[in-house]
Amino acid sequence: MSSALMDVPLIAGPQLLGFFLAWGLQGVPTVQTYLYHILFPDDGLVTKTLVYGTFVYEWAQIALITQTAFEINVYHFGDLNSLTDFHNTWFRTPIMCAIISAVVQWYFCWRILAFSRLKVLVGAMAVLVFVQMALGIAAGILLHVMHVSAVGPLPSVVTTVFIVWFTTSATVDVLIATCMTYCLLKSKSGIHRSDALVSRLVRLTIETGVLTAAFAILNAVLFAASPQTFKVYQCVALVLPKIYVNTLLANLNNRAVMRGIDDSNRLDELDGLQSLGIQLEPPASAAMEGLRRDTHRRTLYHIAARDGRASGEIAAIEFAPNLDDGSRSSTDKKPGSV
Repeated sequence: MSSALMDVPLIAGPQLLGFFLAWGLQGVPTVQTYLYHILFPDDGLVTKTLVYGTFVYEWAQIALITQTAFEINVYHFGDLNSLTDFHNTWFRTPIMCAIISAVVQWYFCWRILAFSRLKVLVGAMAVLVFVQMALGIAAGILLHVMHVSAVGPLPSVVTTVFIVWFTTSATVDVLIATCMTYCLLKSKSGIHRSDALVSRLVRLTIETGVLTAAFAILNAVLFAASPQTFKVYQCVALVLPKIYVNTLLANLNNRAVMRGIDDSNRLDELDGLQSLGIQLEPPASAAMEGLRRDTHRRTLYHIAARDGRASGEIAAIEFAPNLDDGSRSSTDKKPGSV
C-alpha cells in the first residue's frame, strides 16, 4: 500500500492531464468537420463517410474517456484499486488508436497511389499499416486478458508489443510524409502560381507527417522509459487519435485555401489582360464574373463570421441583388451598353 501511495502522483497525474488534453483537443475535429460540411457539400460518398465516420468515432472515444474519468475521480474517488485498474483503457486507448491511425494512414496511401505509380512502395506501406493496427489491437487484448496492473513491471511480451507497435506506426508516418513530399515536388511545372500551391502543400504534408510521427515516437520513448508505471504514457496516447484525425481533416479542408489562392491569381491575370485593352471572349468573361462572385461570397462569409452573424444572415447577404455591380435587368441598361 505504501508503495502504491508513493506512486499516486505518477499514476494519476499523467492520466488526468491526458483526460484534459483529450477534451480540449476534441473541439478541433468538431470545428474541422463543420467546416468540411460547409465547404465541400459535393464531395463523394466515400470521402463524406470517412469524414463523418471519424467524427462519430472520436466522440465515441471521448465518451469512453469521460466514463473512465468518472469511475476514478467521482464514483470511486480515493480508491487506489480503482486508480490502478484499467477500466476500459485496454479498448479506448490502444485498440481505438490503432484503428483510427490505420484508417488515416490507408487514406494517405491511396492518395500517394493516385498521385504516382509507386505501387510496390504503396503496397509495402499498406502492409505496414495493417501490421501496426494488428499490433495495437493485440496490445489492447493482452492488457485485458492478462489482467495487467498499472503498478509494477509489465510482462515482457506486453512491453515488446507496445514498443514495436509505436515504432511501426512512426515508421509508416515518416514514409507517408516522405512519399507525399516527393510526389508533390515532382509535380512542379516551373509556373510560379502552381509551384506556390505545391510548396504550400509540401509544407502542410511535412508538418502533419512529422507531428504524427513525433507523437508516436514519444509514446514509445515514454513507454520504454517507465514500463513500471504504465499510465504515464497515456498522457500522449490519449492525444494521438486526435492528431491523426486533425491531420486528415486539415488536408481535406486545405483544398478550400488552395482553391481560393488559385482563383485570386487567375482573377488578377484576367484583370491584367483587361487593363491592357485586350477584349475577353465570352467564355473567359463569364469565368471572370464567376470568379468575382465566388471571391465576393467568400469575403462576405468571413466578414459575417467575424461579426458573429447567423447563417441565415450570411445567405441573405450572399444572394442579395446588387444593382451597383451590373446586375440590373436589360431594360435598365443604357442604349448601346454591352
